[in-house]
Amino acid sequence: MIELVSNDDEWNSFIRHNASNIFHTIEWRNSIVNTFGYKPYYLLSRDDGSIMGCFPMFCVNSFIFGKRFISLPFAFSGDPIYKNTKVLREMLVRSKEISKGSKYLEIRMRQKLPDDIAKDYGLNENLETKLSILELTNSDDAWDKMDKKHRNAIRKAEKDGLKVREGNENDLRTYHSLKMKLSAKKYGIPSEPLCFYRNLWSLMYSKNMIKIFVAELEGKIIGGIILLMHKDEILYFSGAANENYLHLKPYNLLVWEAIKYSCKNKYKYFNFGTSDNKGLLDFKESWGAKSVQIPVYSTIPSVKVSGYGTFIKIWKKLPTLITRLIGPFLVKQKGG
Repeated sequence: MIELVSNDDEWNSFIRHNASNIFHTIEWRNSIVNTFGYKPYYLLSRDDGSIMGCFPMFCVNSFIFGKRFISLPFAFSGDPIYKNTKVLREMLVRSKEISKGSKYLEIRMRQKLPDDIAKDYGLNENLETKLSILELTNSDDAWDKMDKKHRNAIRKAEKDGLKVREGNENDLRTYHSLKMKLSAKKYGIPSEPLCFYRNLWSLMYSKNMIKIFVAELEGKIIGGIILLMHKDEILYFSGAANENYLHLKPYNLLVWEAIKYSCKNKYKYFNFGTSDNKGLLDFKESWGAKSVQIPVYSTIPSVKVSGYGTFIKIWKKLPTLITRLIGPFLVKQKGG
């Protein structure tokens, strides 16, 4: 039997005892709902009262891009979790029924679906993205694994007076300002609104699911990274730095401090997240991370958005005030 979740603790208990990541949690769901107002459809499969599987997805309804169902927005993974393929098939049938009449259903995965199931349910596979993960033992081993350019950069940062500390909620605004400038001027894309990070913090911090580390020079924050924690894994969720201070190597020192924190607190994996950019992949792998292809499945073939390159060029040139005003609106319309 497939039903919509009605007991949040029951959902979190199931994912805690099965293969899952931070994006499967109810706290992530509530952060998305509170920030963007999307409607969640969190499916549970039951057999004689026992939970056999779950499948999280959201309806992202945009007058710019249309109505879509995504598992999961602003995340690289929203895998259905299932005890057997019969359960998976039942959940896919239900998800397609719910998403009927929308432009498409998209499922972002860490693992490939069985080929016959993907074919049976008309799911097109895209393998353009890679996920990079560093296995952890201890900080000495992590130091030895990284490329010597990082060791030199870390020493330089420390010699030049750069310091990293664990931040708090009050640092989110400064971090977000750095992130917005970086996203707009370097990458030409809008950034998530400040309330997104604040919602994550309010829902996750007391449960030890989120941290922020900031890099300071003479008391001024010039960079930061946000980490999300789930089970035995820490995820590098978001990072930003002032472009005028990149010569001080803030990213190198921030990542190193985050890895040391991960080792000290007995996490097994440091997840660098996903990328389809060779430069970013090279950066992650130079820390010793291993990259693997992860699939995205969709009920329509992958379609490149026309004019996206032009949009990036225009966005980079817009005044900061304009990007701050309309950026959150565009992010909500796009859906992550």
